[in-house]
Amino acid sequence: MQEKTTRTDEETCVLKHFYNEDLYNDLDENEIDNTTLRYTLLQCRRQLLMWIKILVETEYAYTRVELRDDFDKLKVETNNLKIATILLNAKFQELLDNCKCLIDQTTEILADRNNYYSEWESNRNILTPRPDWDKCFHMVPNWKTLSIDKTSEQLVDIIINEIVHGNTTQNNNEYFSMMTRDKNELHEKNMFFKQLCMNPGIEEKFIKNRYMRRRITGLLIKDIWSNKLFNENHSENKANIKLTDYVFDYLTEKFCSKEIAIEIGYNIKDACNRYRNSYEINLFWQILTGQMEENVYHYEMKEFARILQYLIKL
Repeated sequence: MQEKTTRTDEETCVLKHFYNEDLYNDLDENEIDNTTLRYTLLQCRRQLLMWIKILVETEYAYTRVELRDDFDKLKVETNNLKIATILLNAKFQELLDNCKCLIDQTTEILADRNNYYSEWESNRNILTPRPDWDKCFHMVPNWKTLSIDKTSEQLVDIIINEIVHGNTTQNNNEYFSMMTRDKNELHEKNMFFKQLCMNPGIEEKFIKNRYMRRRITGLLIKDIWSNKLFNENHSENKANIKLTDYVFDYLTEKFCSKEIAIEIGYNIKDACNRYRNSYEINLFWQILTGQMEENVYHYEMKEFARILQYLIKL
């Protein structure tokens, strides 16, 4: 308050000397005090600087002023951005919670999977039934020798090889030794084996081993049955021909050579022994060796034809 009063007195003094025309009168020029003039000049400069300062502040303040319309638009836009930010934060928080939930569930699933796998491994080693491999003894030749120190997987491979190819290791000789005619009852009564045997006085011969596969053996046996039935049906007296009497004649006629017929006969004998786990081959061999009646084959073929006709009519 005191400062304001002092400033007012100074301004009054300045105005007094500044606007007093008597001070500028030539007659009174000598009476003007230099000190008063200096003081008046100083005050004028102060006033000038003060107004300049006010002008500068006014211009500076005016440049920072925004229009009301622009301010309202900016305010609305700011509010919209704030709302959008709040919504995005809410969605982000929701996604973050869902992500944490999925991570927890995935962790639980992985833990359950590991537990189930461990349990499965334990049960597989404890509860898996072991097959009775001794049942293969009568089906696979030399099973005891083949199954020594073998794992279950290796034994399965042996059985698969027996099913697909037969026991090819049973006879790896390049040649067969010819059978001799002796007092063997089978050789004497069976025409097929009798024709394959040689006389004891003749020099021994060797028969080439063709290593007949299952498919070739099956096709040859099928062709033997087909031709036998065809010949029986087209013969004049319709007489039944024994398989043991027919096979060698069929081979001789088919290959146009008795020597080749003997060679194929030995290979048929070897193949039937190797592939006896095949029902068709084993049935043919049992009938050929007299272990089973030929009527069994004809009965099965009739039953098969009857079932096939029934299925066709459906």
